[in-house]
Amino acid sequence: MINNLEETQGKLNEKVQHEQLINETVKDVLIAEYTLPKSKQSIVFKHNLLLNALKKLNYPHKTYFQDTIPMINFD
Repeated sequence: MINNLEETQGKLNEKVQHEQLINETVKDVLIAEYTLPKSKQSIVFKHNLLLNALKKLNYPHKTYFQDTIPMINFD
């Protein structure tokens, strides 16, 4: 019984730490400042780097974010 409680507490602690990591990552992404480069190709490259990094992370509403990714179009 005590082992079950300790195991459950350990799993809960892992989930809490994982949730805190997600929240910190979201804050970092939300407050990040980006300097736009002068070339269009560089802008698209940095946009793709950011999207690829976000796709690798595990965070709440990830599917919603992936479905609403802004597209960059240059005329």
